[in-house]
Amino acid sequence: ANITDIPLEVFIDVLLPHLSLPDLLQLGCTNRFFYLLTSDEPFWHRRLQEDFNFPSSDTARTTGWKFIYKRLSNPKVYVWG
Repeated sequence: ANITDIPLEVFIDVLLPHLSLPDLLQLGCTNRFFYLLTSDEPFWHRRLQEDFNFPSSDTARTTGWKFIYKRLSNPKVYVWG
């Protein structure tokens, strides 16, 4: 038995939602299987909606949800004037 024998749905629906962002990013750096698993667009879209109440109907975006999630997790404010 190998950890990659676990069904993908168990990872995406049960295990990954309980990990913090740094843990998810570290997991994605371990090997190609986990990189592809932690790059799942529907997972990041759902997590973005749950954690930040990000509206999905106001955008035509289909990719890049992980990028948006990472940026919203570590916001920066720029001031000028």
